[in-house]
Amino acid sequence: MPLIWVGFTVLSPLAAFVCRYAKGEGYAALLLSSLLMADFFNMAFAFGWGYLDLRSALELLVLAGAVAALQKPAIGRVTGAEYQFIEIEGERYVAEWCQEEKLPFSGADRGKYLGRVTDGNITMRVFSVKGDESGKFLYALWDWEGEFYIRE
Repeated sequence: MPLIWVGFTVLSPLAAFVCRYAKGEGYAALLLSSLLMADFFNMAFAFGWGYLDLRSALELLVLAGAVAALQKPAIGRVTGAEYQFIEIEGERYVAEWCQEEKLPFSGADRGKYLGRVTDGNITMRVFSVKGDESGKFLYALWDWEGEFYIRE
């Protein structure tokens, strides 16, 4: 038996640990998932100044599988004709522009990343709000726009 297969057998649990941890939360998981995606991208494409070329369709398939595997599930959904409602775990949040009260927060008060919400067409990244200990407010960001949502 060639020695390389012994090495693969010994190292495969380490690779499984890295792949499992990359799907988690925090900076270490972000770093690991970024490194994995960069490696898969480098395997799939040859690139340089002014060109991008596909090396292998199979490597592109591996890259697509990695993107699908590392995608985090949606934590809720966004509804309404103008996306004025967000529902997360049975709680409903209403966009600030639908409310009469003005908030003492700004976009700079964006806190910890909570997850994403979607309606199938648009996806919003949802954050907590710094200075809101009650958890009554959310900050949702899509494209370059952001909006505060208030729990009903």
